[in-house]
Amino acid sequence: MFNYNQWYVVATQKSVKKKPIAITVLKTPLVLFKVDGEFVVLEDRCPHKNAPLSLGHIKNNRLVCGYHGWSFKKDGELENIPSQNSVFRCGVKSYKTQVYNGLIWVFMNPEMEPSKNLALTKFSASFKQMTFFNKMKSNADLILENALDCTHTAFLHDGLFRASSSLEKSSSTIIQDKNSLSVRTHEVNPSNSLAMKFLGKGDVNHVDTYLPPNTMNITYEKGFLTNTTQLHATPIDERNSLVFTTVHIKAPLFISSVICWFLRPIILVVIRQDKKILEAQTKCIATFGKRHFRSVKADLASNTFFSMYQKVHEGEEIIKKAQRTIEYNL
Repeated sequence: MFNYNQWYVVATQKSVKKKPIAITVLKTPLVLFKVDGEFVVLEDRCPHKNAPLSLGHIKNNRLVCGYHGWSFKKDGELENIPSQNSVFRCGVKSYKTQVYNGLIWVFMNPEMEPSKNLALTKFSASFKQMTFFNKMKSNADLILENALDCTHTAFLHDGLFRASSSLEKSSSTIIQDKNSLSVRTHEVNPSNSLAMKFLGKGDVNHVDTYLPPNTMNITYEKGFLTNTTQLHATPIDERNSLVFTTVHIKAPLFISSVICWFLRPIILVVIRQDKKILEAQTKCIATFGKRHFRSVKADLASNTFFSMYQKVHEGEEIIKKAQRTIEYNL
């Protein structure tokens, strides 16, 4: 169940060097490389003997197959066959790309002209950015739901992010429209965790937003600090995902750099903890054969997300608008 008529993150800009890179997205083998300052994505299969083009090399701004030397332009058109002096009409599928916030996006339907618009924040130079990449043996929707679900943080990340010993009544307003699902939460002076103590006293406002098809946007505001994390979970297949996390910090003067220095090791630990539980959750679901979730009131946002995610990937238009406020312990 994948929607191919969408943009997906496939790599960071900095990860693309001189050699072609093999990437599988939505069960589709792709080859990523850079020529003439442009990121290019083609189908990873030479039409000659079906060897992966990612095993080839770049020469004169052309992708050369490592098996028999056939070379291809950036639009996928065949240009040269070394074993003969002529070529015929032949090529490989070419996919549209764009770069946004240091990440390379690919539109997964090569037969369709996509919209260039991405419903994402374009961060200015006033934000300090940290980028993290992982491969996870987990379903993309479970990874995204984990980012939306605040109630796990006091237990899985106990003492780092929130604390299980100091749960307080909180309320969240869940807003759904055809383009997004947002959860707006206000927390009164949360301080019993390493991250919150560092940021000082004060209330926290945060907004968690699902942006189809596979992005979660998480913004926290506390005092002078604005912290926006964008999580992109790109499916490799039904049970494996590429996960890109960009953290954007805005604070006065040099304080952003200090906060990044402090938060980086915490974020790495949190990601490891999430990865471990998500991979175990996915394995457990596979062992029992299907999902069987028993939900409580605090799961309303998660259940709304799962429903919306399924509709997005089935190509169904989201028409329903809804708003609801819930109270729970956080």
